[in-house]
Amino acid sequence: MRSGSRAYGGLRALLMAGAFAAVAFSSRALADEVPSVAPRRGPNEFGAWGGGSVASTTMIGEWTDFGYGQAAFRYARTLWSNDVLALDWTVDAIPLALLSLDRGGSPGSEGGPKDVVYGAGIAPIGLRLACEGLTGWRPYFATNVGFVMFEERVPATGTKFNYTWDFGVGVQIFVRDDQALTLGYDWKHISNAYSGETNPGFDASILYVGYSYFR
Repeated sequence: MRSGSRAYGGLRALLMAGAFAAVAFSSRALADEVPSVAPRRGPNEFGAWGGGSVASTTMIGEWTDFGYGQAAFRYARTLWSNDVLALDWTVDAIPLALLSLDRGGSPGSEGGPKDVVYGAGIAPIGLRLACEGLTGWRPYFATNVGFVMFEERVPATGTKFNYTWDFGVGVQIFVRDDQALTLGYDWKHISNAYSGETNPGFDASILYVGYSYFR
């Protein structure tokens, strides 16, 4: 755990720099070679992605003054597809999750000094419904469930182990037939499911960028 928001801010800056580099690279690649038909690719996807929260909500959770960022590796496999839609199963391994918050606070009283708490986890149950047949583009809706284990209780009256539920939209932009840049928005809920003394819950609006290979 690190005091203050410097660690979280550094992660967000790194992710933003990565997003800029990825967009610049994909723009150059698309300019060099734009597929004239929908790309052919294998059913297996291997990728990495990262993002950070740009806002908090109270759709389910009650905590509002916090920041969240994560980096993950993804495996996905197409379960079913036709010329219009495809249904993918996704698994995300999360080696880096950072939650910035006033651990001693409570909902409505959370404006004290912030700690950045490290965590890691996995989201093994994910589904992604994608639009097929577009030239070089693959928009999608996705959702998954999993968990994150933090090194400290979040907040201090909560637990280290927390469940996660995500849903969001995004697009895969194919820079080669078997490679794609991913840009997306994700709404993420973090909760201990009332297994701690308190369960304020955290709802984060996350922007993310990723890169994938298909085999």
